Amino acid sequence: TAGARLLGGGPLDDERRRLIAQRAAFGLPYGALLRHTPDPLGDLQAGRYEGLVAAELEHAGLAPRGATSSA
Repeated sequence: TAGARLLGGGPLDDERRRLIAQRAAFGLPYGALLRHTPDPLGDLQAGRYEGLVAAELEHAGLAPRGATSSA
């Protein structure tokens, strides 16, 4: 899908991580964000993007980078 290409293709540079984090913070339901971070907007403001990026990847049906399959 287009989302998979945008979010899953290649390494994420700092700017892309920031944009994906913003997309998550402003677009995902708060409950979905709380599964990844207790303070989504605080994380965005402080530049802590890992939880927000993980939430967006989960929403897109993609495994976070570094995740392994338990098959």
